Order: sequence, then structure tokens, then C-alpha cells
Amino acid sequence: MGQKLGVPILAPAAVPVANLPKMAIDSIWTSYTLLGEGWGLDAVDMSTILSETEYLVQAVWQDKSPDEVSEILANVFALFDTDKNGLIDALELFVSLALMSAMTIEQKLDFIFTAYDFEGAKEMTLDEVTILLRACASGLAKLGAPPLNITAKEVDT
Repeated sequence: MGQKLGVPILAPAAVPVANLPKMAIDSIWTSYTLLGEGWGLDAVDMSTILSETEYLVQAVWQDKSPDEVSEILANVFALFDTDKNGLIDALELFVSLALMSAMTIEQKLDFIFTAYDFEGAKEMTLDEVTILLRACASGLAKLGAPPLNITAKEVDT
């Protein structure tokens, strides 16, 4: 008696960036604040930010060749570029990586709050919360595998 619907399954391209340690997420955020030039990232910007994340490359992907890392990054970019315009939402990417990371719930909430507290007021406006919730839902949906084609009869068995 197993549940067939409602069980999240990661897209294969998301697996190499799943369950990242807090140090990797913090390092990614630092790279973005130093190197990022806006809210939208093209493939080169995203690859630069993630490949400049020293902890990620040395501790998480140390067994990967430069070509393998490039392929991982291209696949992650493709997951987020659903409209195929060559740009992805930077905060949607980073918040999604944080939500599926190995950080504690408190660490995830702190990271997300910091990312979306645009005014630095230590409190969020309704607009900031709305943008945050949309980005979380949209980003996590992009990291999931396509839905299963299951009929109602198959669910009952």
C-alpha cells in the first residue's frame, strides 16, 4: 500500500544540486552578491556564479570534471528556463536550492527572509511575501519530475 500521487520526485537534472550543505548555499549567495548584476541570470551568469562557489566545486563536486560540471550547470539552467528566453529568476533559483538543501528549517527560513527582505527592514512587506511565495512554489515545481500519467483506477489499486 504505497502512495502513488503526492510523492515529490526530483527531475534527474536537479539531483546534483539537491541536499547541498549550508556552506554551499551561503557560498552561492556570496558569489551572487559579488558577481550578480541583476535579478535575471543568463546561462553564463549562472554558471559563473555557481562555478565561482569554491565550496560547491571543491567539496560537493570534487569528483567531477570541468565538462561534467558544465553539463550539470547547463541542465539546471534548462530546468529553470521554462519559457526558453535565455534568462532565469536568480532568487527563484537560489531559494529553490536552499529549500531542498540540507539546512535546518530555521536556516532555510533565515536565508529566504534575507533574500526577499529587499528593503533590509528586518520585516517583509506584503509584496515581498507575495513574490517570495510565488518564487518558492514556481522554483520547486521546476525541480520536480514531470507528473506521472496515472488513471483513477491505477490510484485505487
